[in-house]
Amino acid sequence: MTACSVATAMALLALPPEIQPDTSSYLAHSPERAPLYPYLLDLFRALFGQGAGAWTWLARAQTASLAAACAFFAQRLGRALGLSLAWRHALFLLLALPGLKFAAALLTEPLGYVLLLVFWALLAEQVLTGRDRRVWLCAFCGLGLLLRPQFVFLPVFLGVILLLRALFRRDGASLVGLALLALVLAGVVAVRGAENQARYGTFSTASSGGVHLLSSLLYIAAAGDAAAIADPVARQLFLDALAQAQARRLTRATWDKSRAHFDVAMEGLVFDVVRPALSQRVAAADAGLAGQARLEDSLAMSAAAPLLAHMPGRFIELLARKFYDGQPFYYALIVMGGLLALGQGLRDGSRPCLLFAMATLHSCLSYGVILLAGVYSLRYILPAEAILLAVAVAVGLSLLGPQEGADTDAARGTTSAGATPVGTRAR
Repeated sequence: MTACSVATAMALLALPPEIQPDTSSYLAHSPERAPLYPYLLDLFRALFGQGAGAWTWLARAQTASLAAACAFFAQRLGRALGLSLAWRHALFLLLALPGLKFAAALLTEPLGYVLLLVFWALLAEQVLTGRDRRVWLCAFCGLGLLLRPQFVFLPVFLGVILLLRALFRRDGASLVGLALLALVLAGVVAVRGAENQARYGTFSTASSGGVHLLSSLLYIAAAGDAAAIADPVARQLFLDALAQAQARRLTRATWDKSRAHFDVAMEGLVFDVVRPALSQRVAAADAGLAGQARLEDSLAMSAAAPLLAHMPGRFIELLARKFYDGQPFYYALIVMGGLLALGQGLRDGSRPCLLFAMATLHSCLSYGVILLAGVYSLRYILPAEAILLAVAVAVGLSLLGPQEGADTDAARGTTSAGATPVGTRAR
């Protein structure tokens, strides 16, 4: 098992860099991107030059970070649950092997996965042993948002856990944690605003929410829906974009009955229809890139918001279809397993069961963000699903009984210094 772990780590380190279409937006410090990864790209270009060498070293740094994070997670969770060394290697492999597909891509996903692994290693240690990791957990929520705005589910997840503990256990420390989390989120807003001010001369940040929402609505819209848009510029944008979408067969009316039709159509709607249409209508060269991005997204939202109010039923049907075309029975299994684990944890005070219930909540929040704003691509859902799988294996093994020769901090949830973990009632 050790040999397999070493071989996997070496395979990760040998991956060549993968430049993706979205890489260019990070290189250009697009105002729609969070600042952390673009500055990391700048750092490696400053250290290793403008050629391919910089990307090779960045890919190695990403893959090395992923291997280290997987080992950190496996060691901390395995030790807390009293798992043997062999099973800790198994956890490492469960987490690291998927990285062979994407760890060297010059995108935020690899480091986002690293961040989630470290976050969960610390959270599991807090739940199972009672060690206070609130400061670190809040800090990683902030880093996550500076790396990928889609990680908004992470502070929501931590906030829900802290709030439930504060409400049901009347725990002052959890209230302090909530205050710290709010302070970190305010700091993220300040950092992003300051970076925009320094780079683009404006404090406000750009978003692509209107672009993606309008693209989703175009998929299910008809020409008659234009009457719901009062703004004449936004109305004409909608009509022209819809005509383009229909000509390219990117709407539900041309659905080929395949599960992937919406996923493929969304890419075309965003990049080949909506964004070009917005660029033709928004002239903000004097406002810079940030002003251009904000004006384009504002115009897109001017069309999307009244459309959404006009067709809520069709939009809900679209979300349901996205869910159904994904993995509905797998998602149902996750929810059912999480609810059963929560019930067992609340009844018996089983900290491993409560940890699994938290992992389920974490996955559901991750799926929810993707459901509203994107498609269920593997690179989006993998981090939450891989962590849930590793937690399920580790918790299941711990419930089977103590393992021979396993060193442990808190087999079966023993706390340190009399502390009681998050979400666990005192017994």
